[in-house]
Amino acid sequence: TSLNKIILIICCNALFVIVIVVVAYIRESSTFYLSSGGGCDFLSVAHVTDDDKVEFICPHEITDTHVIININGFSAYGDVTDDDAPISPILAHVLLFYQPLGKRSILNVLLLPSNVVRKEVRELIERDGIREILTTSLCTLTPKQEYTLSTNSVDAHPIQPNPATFVDSYENYVPTFQLFIKPFVEEVNLLLEENKADKLVWNGLVWLPVTPPGGATAGTKNVHFLLLDILEELSRSDLKTFQWYINKGVEEFPSISEGQLEDADRLVTVDRMVQSYCDEGAVKITLEILRKMGRNNLAEELKEKLTKQKVAASDGTEASSGREVRAGQHLLWNVSGH
Repeated sequence: TSLNKIILIICCNALFVIVIVVVAYIRESSTFYLSSGGGCDFLSVAHVTDDDKVEFICPHEITDTHVIININGFSAYGDVTDDDAPISPILAHVLLFYQPLGKRSILNVLLLPSNVVRKEVRELIERDGIREILTTSLCTLTPKQEYTLSTNSVDAHPIQPNPATFVDSYENYVPTFQLFIKPFVEEVNLLLEENKADKLVWNGLVWLPVTPPGGATAGTKNVHFLLLDILEELSRSDLKTFQWYINKGVEEFPSISEGQLEDADRLVTVDRMVQSYCDEGAVKITLEILRKMGRNNLAEELKEKLTKQKVAASDGTEASSGREVRAGQHLLWNVSGH
């Protein structure tokens, strides 16, 4: 990926010197030059004086990797890029946030630079039931370029806006696209294309959380709510122990990284388990960890609730449509075993 990063290092000596280290990640088809005769064509160092005037600093010395300038006192300094400088592709994330709305739902798609702090994004977005769906998110995007999001033609989910411009913002974490999901949809295949180059830059198969017949407010609860009820009965220290088991890995289940569980509350913990293990796996690993913690009472409580839900779902499918039965079947499994 072609990506230029500027790092400013200030050394305090008798003569103040700023060393600008240019780290260039170069594609085979492109080259980055530091001109030994007078600096870069598009990168300059600006000095803001006390009376708010701006002057550009001539380099004291230029090497193949450094631009060294002399500074005679403290002031405001920074690197400046010309307006007509070429725009290079940057490494970016495609982040997905699922928003349940009864029988229907919205998939919020955010295009963001790769060096955003994802924890901050989650803290701002995850509210009122909205939660992140983890996926292979890395891709290469060009700022100020238009992109089109689409799904398989048979799905035909409404998407707005389309196309949309990629803005490499580090502050305003708002959806670039919104995908409006029809009832009882279990998965979507997303494709992101750059309009100017007419090429596919990212695609991903996304498994969506299953909403029980009648929506999230129906008489039966889905797995998220059942697991949340159990975790609510754990103290703060017990929750940390529960998360420790998840991080270390239990039986045949792969571990969830410490970074994904850092400062995670009960809601986020449930989301991470369901995203990593799906509904049935999340229930099984919860039962296993509760037993290891000596909380057999909670394990039995969870089994009892799931059994009641199984009975309720079975009764409901007799009067449900074929598509509703298919959605409800995700909640039916044997929980009697260890």
